[in-house]
Amino acid sequence: MRIRPQIINLQTKRLELGEAKIVGKDILFNITPSPELQPVCKMLLMTQKKLFLSWVKSLALTNPVS
Repeated sequence: MRIRPQIINLQTKRLELGEAKIVGKDILFNITPSPELQPVCKMLLMTQKKLFLSWVKSLALTNPVS
């Protein structure tokens, strides 16, 4: 049995197809339309890069190098 999540845009009341992200406080859900591994890994790598760059930026802001 496979679970296929469906995202409904609450403003337009329409079904959203394709990739989606749900971002909350201290949590991130990535949703892909395909259960295959390639799209999931691609989204994982993109998210990981964004999180890492955000973390590095926050370090630079809190600990400036003189």
